[in-house]
Amino acid sequence: MSKSAFSDSVGNQIYQAIYQGPSQTVAITNANLQSVAFATDCDIIRIACDQDCFLEIGLNPVATTSSMFLPKGSVEYFGADGNFKISVIRKSTNGTLYITEGA
Repeated sequence: MSKSAFSDSVGNQIYQAIYQGPSQTVAITNANLQSVAFATDCDIIRIACDQDCFLEIGLNPVATTSSMFLPKGSVEYFGADGNFKISVIRKSTNGTLYITEGA
């Protein structure tokens, strides 16, 4: 279990705060682009975007326009495993996806 999480009565991890890890950016374009793999001790990620986009999270993800939609200006947190990546593709306008790993 993460050093910043505790468990509720049924074992779900609950985060009050995360320890900031490495950050990276991925261009949001009309091409499917992937992030660098997350560190092995990563278990949560913070994502922010400056344009509407679609994303997938996994070992070798491929984002399409049927993937999870993330609106412009969003900040979201997702569970992730070490060595996972994020794949992103734009809705209509190029931009930047900002990713920060947490533990």
